[in-house]
Amino acid sequence: QQFSFGPETTDFNVFDKIISGSLDLDQVNVNLVFENGIGVDARLTLNQLEAVNTNTSVSAALNHSIIGNAFNINRAQQTFTVPEVNYTANNISITTNNSNIDQMIELFPNELTYAMNLHVNPLGNISGNNDFVFKKHPLKANLNVEFPLSLIANQLTLSNITSINLNDEKKGQINSGNLVLFAENGYPFNASISLDLLDDANNYITTINATGMISGAPLNSNLRATSKQSSKIIFQLTPAIINHLYQSKNVRINVAFTTLGQPQHIKIYDDYQLDIKIVGDFSYKVNAE
Repeated sequence: QQFSFGPETTDFNVFDKIISGSLDLDQVNVNLVFENGIGVDARLTLNQLEAVNTNTSVSAALNHSIIGNAFNINRAQQTFTVPEVNYTANNISITTNNSNIDQMIELFPNELTYAMNLHVNPLGNISGNNDFVFKKHPLKANLNVEFPLSLIANQLTLSNITSINLNDEKKGQINSGNLVLFAENGYPFNASISLDLLDDANNYITTINATGMISGAPLNSNLRATSKQSSKIIFQLTPAIINHLYQSKNVRINVAFTTLGQPQHIKIYDDYQLDIKIVGDFSYKVNAE
């Protein structure tokens, strides 16, 4: 029997917190694994694998020898115990050397589109009528993506939302002041930060911009950071901002990273650290009761 699947789309949420900017990866390794839990041989043809970013309306189709070329998947083996089958696995290596996989990852896809043909028992009845299938042991496909942290980032902006509720404070109110962020940055990238105030439905109210940015750690001749860089950032709380703070239910934290040493790719090592301390410097009105 022959079956066709797709074009179908599946969600890909790895980059959900990235909202803007660009990323240039030095190397990407993808292992496309087909695991067969069915007691039949199969011949699979992957006709399409496309990365899609619906937010920017940009897409890129995989350019690799696997596209349009059939490959065989061996049958699973029945064990007559638990688990009932031993899966067989077929691994397809997709790298920056044999494909355009880095371009697909760098557009920060939130969807993957695929289409394939499956030919069951292409060699005929070679098992003596002993084919088998178990409902809980299907034919599965897994996409394992690995990219070593060697990269170039330009205003790569990550965003995260957290809740606030200053109205819970019944005994006083902030009149004026600042939020002060102290950073000891051991990473070789600059980072700028802004805070978006949101209502309970995450509708935008206003932005609190910072004076200054987190400076990147200096690089030596081997493009390695060996010491931390100190920075001080101030978020000024004007009366208008304070009023918005008391109206807000959520705050969206936006952090934009840009690597130093461009156009070189910068490696990120596991001993790098970023230490942050936030201090409130307020004029506060207290209600004495």
